Amino acid sequence: MKRSLAAALLVVFALPLLAITPRTAPSTPRRVGVLRSDDIVDAQVSNDIERELTKQLRENGFDAFDAQVTLKDLMRDQQSAADLYVLVGGAEMADRNIGAIGVNTIGLGTTLGVTLSRIATEVRVYDGKTLEVLDRYELMRDTKSFGPTSIGLGDRNVFVAIATPFVHHAQYRSAIRSVAAEAAKRLADR
Repeated sequence: MKRSLAAALLVVFALPLLAITPRTAPSTPRRVGVLRSDDIVDAQVSNDIERELTKQLRENGFDAFDAQVTLKDLMRDQQSAADLYVLVGGAEMADRNIGAIGVNTIGLGTTLGVTLSRIATEVRVYDGKTLEVLDRYELMRDTKSFGPTSIGLGDRNVFVAIATPFVHHAQYRSAIRSVAAEAAKRLADR
């Protein structure tokens, strides 16, 4: 009886210990180089997405860096410093007011409007050693906001209005962040 009780206790305590696996050393983050786009149509949009993508990749645990070369330069030099390369290409940006309402009082006026910003781009992922395309996806983000689009001062004879570009800029930055975050998430899910 004592032997069977001892054997049962040994099984109860020993089996869970066999299920414990030793902790392995943490793996190093994958090194990702963000290539420069050679697209001259909307170069500023591509540059902004590249900078934001590098930041987002770092936040997702990658060892990301600005490669400071285009894909053509990398193919010519044949020196790889990354496990993966990411290229943002064909970036397009559209920014417009959808509608607006003017509000005027004595000496002061403003236009309240809905602003739409749209960013569309193609993201390609390349193998760091062979430079073969591993993945390709198109991303598009729309952001909308309601706020002041112009402010004016004056009286009934003279009225001067100025546009408020910070609304458009805030929408643009929001769309850039959304596209870069989606690209970084897709890379992290690979």
